[in-house]
Amino acid sequence: MLCATLRAFYHPKQAAYYRSKHKRRATRKTRRSGATAGGCRELIARAVEHPRFRAVYITTTRIEAKARAWINDTQSGFVDILRQHGEPIDEGGVEALNMAGVRVDIREGDLALVFSNGSLIELFGADDEGAINKLRGRTKHVWWIDEAQDFLWLERLYKAVISAGSTDFAGEVWLTGTPGRDCAGFFYEVTRGDDDAVKGWEVHEIAVIDNPFFAKVLWQDGEWFVVGRAGIDEPLGPFSSEAEAEAEAVKLRWERTAGEAIKENGWSDDDPDLLREWYARWVKEDARFVYELHKVDERALIYAPMRLGEDGFPDITAALLDLPSWAKGRTYMLGLGADLGTTRAFAWSLWGWSLADPYLWEIATWKRTGLDYDEMVVALQRVADQATVGLWVADAGGGGKPAVKGWSRKWVDRYRIPIVEAEKPNKRIAIKQFNADIRKLSLRMRGGSPLLAEWKVHRWAPLRGAEVDGGGGAVEDPRTHRDCSDAALYIHRHSYHHRYRPEPEKTLPGTPKWMLQEESDLLDGSQEEFRPYGYG
Repeated sequence: MLCATLRAFYHPKQAAYYRSKHKRRATRKTRRSGATAGGCRELIARAVEHPRFRAVYITTTRIEAKARAWINDTQSGFVDILRQHGEPIDEGGVEALNMAGVRVDIREGDLALVFSNGSLIELFGADDEGAINKLRGRTKHVWWIDEAQDFLWLERLYKAVISAGSTDFAGEVWLTGTPGRDCAGFFYEVTRGDDDAVKGWEVHEIAVIDNPFFAKVLWQDGEWFVVGRAGIDEPLGPFSSEAEAEAEAVKLRWERTAGEAIKENGWSDDDPDLLREWYARWVKEDARFVYELHKVDERALIYAPMRLGEDGFPDITAALLDLPSWAKGRTYMLGLGADLGTTRAFAWSLWGWSLADPYLWEIATWKRTGLDYDEMVVALQRVADQATVGLWVADAGGGGKPAVKGWSRKWVDRYRIPIVEAEKPNKRIAIKQFNADIRKLSLRMRGGSPLLAEWKVHRWAPLRGAEVDGGGGAVEDPRTHRDCSDAALYIHRHSYHHRYRPEPEKTLPGTPKWMLQEESDLLDGSQEEFRPYGYG
């Protein structure tokens, strides 16, 4: 009876999601759709029904988990629901409630609900990769990731922890969230709604217009009415049919939520925030990505897959054969950028270009964490053993500077290959130049490249008025990896001096176009400043 009462709260789309038999499911929901409130009720009901039931609610931080699902403003969190439907057990110490004969201890310090039948519901914050490791080895009937669009490490959490932690109990995985600003990451790939979406997931759409909390249809005294917010809205009706009443309820739900947000923010009908938050659509127009991969068709950039050896290190010899006419002797210059990192990952990116075509070709990109400087040199030596690299550019700033100086002497003496210190000032301008090449499709990339993987998620931090290399603008978000991106950026900057340039169009003397060009050249050459007679 208690569990039926808890579930009676559901509107149809909540019930379809939380009572689904599919083991992997996600929502693409709007704000105020009631998804979190429904999930809290479902987990409590299962914990009471099934002894030794195990579930975990995860969001980006512990503070967020507590605010969203422990006790919240709408009184729809786990503890709110227990207090509404349970009988207090007054024994002192830990707060406890009787739920249909099952004792529930509310352990706020642990953010855990401990049931006397052996069931357990925990709340957890996973705001970084280190926190994810704390979940390793746990086994759950339900893994619930809420506000999944905010997780930078969601794919790793799912593959490294949840997949293994779902096997013992044939567990379920719930991803609930609203489309975020950045069209990237595992939640986006699952809920994007096109043919490229990750397969194997059941995706539900839940909207605020489905939520009767803001207006519900009632059958009263033989007639249909719409009741809005208790104590605020007067009942509307009567209506001639349930369908007519539901249509009015939908209108009222929208006006009381999205409609008020539209007025407050002055949104137009196509405002990206409106489309994301109240229509649950993924929008790319104002995404914060550093590299503008999302503005082009990624498939148009890719010319070949990554070529890897048995140990996972790039097979440069095989990769070079993918270049147009390489086997027929076309000359390419090869350049490599390296981003040193002992605390972050070490990465290198090898590119080629020819005077015979306008493209810059990615040969291979590689990264690895945990290497010392000697191991980094060995990795670069492996590249040199496979190809003649004419330009080596390395990050010479910060902790990498001593290593670069050491490398320079060693490589000049032993290999006659000088390492050029990377240019680091005016980084934002260099990124703009790189983005121009991305938009013009003048790059040719490797499918499966770790560089592409970084570009899909690396973003600007959500700050205003920050500084980049002494200039105005946003800063790069330190939570997203950029090791391969920086390595590629270093060599991209230096390659500009050597790459293909189309010959300027020739104009015939005496033609109108030639005359205009001559006038322009004369004006550009006239640099003498006019000063009136006697001017100091």
